[in-house]
Amino acid sequence: MQRSIPGEQIEQIKNSIQQFGFSDPIAIWGEQNIIVEGHGRYIALKELGYTEVECIRLDHLTEAERKAYTLAHNKLTMNTGFDRELIHIELEELQTLNFDFETIGFKEWEIEDILSPLTDDDLQDFFTERESKEKEPKKIQCPACGCEFEK
Repeated sequence: MQRSIPGEQIEQIKNSIQQFGFSDPIAIWGEQNIIVEGHGRYIALKELGYTEVECIRLDHLTEAERKAYTLAHNKLTMNTGFDRELIHIELEELQTLNFDFETIGFKEWEIEDILSPLTDDDLQDFFTERESKEKEPKKIQCPACGCEFEK
């Protein structure tokens, strides 16, 4: 496993399994049943008391392919994003149904951001504020003598 899986994410996975059931098999490889992908699901399921889960075997992979697939699986999921218009529509519909967004991994501020996107004025204010901060002189302290000077 290359990625770290924070406890918060394990809790989100557990919540998802409890709400929707377990429907995403863990991929394993070799005689030792090495987990190729699904490490977070494995931890969450264990914490939920599962003793057996559905798995898929990836024994057709060589050891090098198994390692590469694990990296690819983790990296490729990080390379995606949401279509803001489509997710806005879906979240609005779920909001009218009083759905608990935390069970699907969204924080309250993320929902607010998606449902109330920034206007052009908000963006202009953000960039104006950022530019003015970048123009402000920065004080730097010399680590050797302790003298301060502006950059």
